[in-house]
Amino acid sequence: MKRIQAIVLTGLLSATAQISLAADNYPEAMAQGKADATNPATRAWYLNEMRPAFSRLVGPALVECVGKTNYSMANGIGLVFSVTPTGEAKQIFWKAENNFTGCVSEKIKTLKFPAAPVDEFYFGLEIGATQ
Repeated sequence: MKRIQAIVLTGLLSATAQISLAADNYPEAMAQGKADATNPATRAWYLNEMRPAFSRLVGPALVECVGKTNYSMANGIGLVFSVTPTGEAKQIFWKAENNFTGCVSEKIKTLKFPAAPVDEFYFGLEIGATQ
């Protein structure tokens, strides 16, 4: 019985470590997003393809998830996700995680974005409260 409890406890600690690791990586992911957005090699793609696609694809998901979760946009959001050369979202980072961010993450994972010109392009967005 103690062995089972130890395995369960180890699993819970592991899950907690992974969650906090994602939260700890948000500032680094946002810094990378700012660097990618201003990089001369990727700037045109970012401005002409990725930003319009984000508005068109993720905008409706944000509205839908606000409605489903009663999230107040006054609380703000901080989101970064990486886009691959196949147009898939590879990693998603949130400033704070909650039921709204979980809903949006699930939507982002199903979307097809313009193919990134690099292995991983980090796209960042901050809206509202930046605490």
